[in-house]
Amino acid sequence: MNATFNLSGTFVVMGVLNSYSLAWQIAERLRRSGADVIVTCQSLDLLPNVKKLGEKVGIRSIFVCDMEKSEDMDAFFAELANHAPIAGFVHGAAYSDPKELTGRLVDMSRDNFVRTMVVSCYTFLDCCRRVEPLMENGGKILTLTFGASLASCDNYNGMGLAKAALEAAVRAAARDFGGREIAVNALSPTTMRTAAARSVKDPYPLAYTWIATSLFGRITKPEEVAAWGAFLLSPLSDGMTGEVVYIDCGKRSSGMPPKRHAHLVAEMNGKYNPSSATTSAAATTGE
Repeated sequence: MNATFNLSGTFVVMGVLNSYSLAWQIAERLRRSGADVIVTCQSLDLLPNVKKLGEKVGIRSIFVCDMEKSEDMDAFFAELANHAPIAGFVHGAAYSDPKELTGRLVDMSRDNFVRTMVVSCYTFLDCCRRVEPLMENGGKILTLTFGASLASCDNYNGMGLAKAALEAAVRAAARDFGGREIAVNALSPTTMRTAAARSVKDPYPLAYTWIATSLFGRITKPEEVAAWGAFLLSPLSDGMTGEVVYIDCGKRSSGMPPKRHAHLVAEMNGKYNPSSATTSAAATTGE
């Protein structure tokens, strides 16, 4: 989506890690479209780098907010009330213990299951509840999901459960806010090269399978996530809510690799050796 459009009003993007974050890609596109943008990061350690990113595009309202901590959420949303009305809101939090992403899902610990669901799903509902009073009718809320909500993937374990729960939460929140026409949607790209992906051990088969099976024969580009995110937060998406929007290069609608991608399948079979697989920056993928 290369179309350009102008936005006005205040938009909030929570959960920026660095320049590779999908949340940041959306925040940058919102700002370049003319919106006033408020950004949060999880910790003080991340703040200097996120501030540098903000300076490049004119985002100066940057706050630290750990979405797991009620006191941080209370303080941030109290501050956010000073910037109301909020036109659009992006939730960008997800986590599961990297040590438990591999192996069998049934061996997932109770503690990690609870934290995975709290960070990846409950924080979305918490954000929705808190931001709704700060929005006028017709506001927009967006979160980020991944196709492992629909089908199991190696080395993604509990995050697949969390994304499925998140998508259910999107539909429920859309119903809750429908009377005010506050739209709630999710964006689902392919595997991508993000900081979060570094926690995924051996991402190569997931990425290669996605590329080979997708109709375009590639993964989603960051600028595509940014453009679709801005679209779903704009008046151009009026009338749309409770949806998961797939920008996955046709992966979801493809039952097997197209014949034109046969060389990719052969290349994967020739290169990939599970017994010697390692995670590298070049092969890094993620949600």
